[in-house]
Amino acid sequence: MFLTFGIRIQGVEYLPAGQFTENDAFLYQWMAEKIAENDTLPSRDTHRWLPIGRDNGQLLPLYSYTIAHKHKALTSIFPAL
Repeated sequence: MFLTFGIRIQGVEYLPAGQFTENDAFLYQWMAEKIAENDTLPSRDTHRWLPIGRDNGQLLPLYSYTIAHKHKALTSIFPAL
C-alpha cells in the first residue's frame, strides 16, 4: 500500500493549480455547475452520447447536489466567493 501511494504521488508538484486528477471530478464539477444554474440537472446530457445525449434520470448525483447547494449557501453568506 505504501509503495503504490509513493508511486501515485510522484510528480504531484508539477500539476497545475486547480487541475483534477480523475475523470469523475470533471463530471461532478459539470453537474454541480448545471445544478447551481438551474436548480436541477437537465433530463438529458447533450454533451455525451451524441446526437441524443445521455439520460440523466439514471444517475445518482447526490454528491453534485451537495456541492452545488453548499456553494449557493456559502455565496449567499459571503458574496465575494
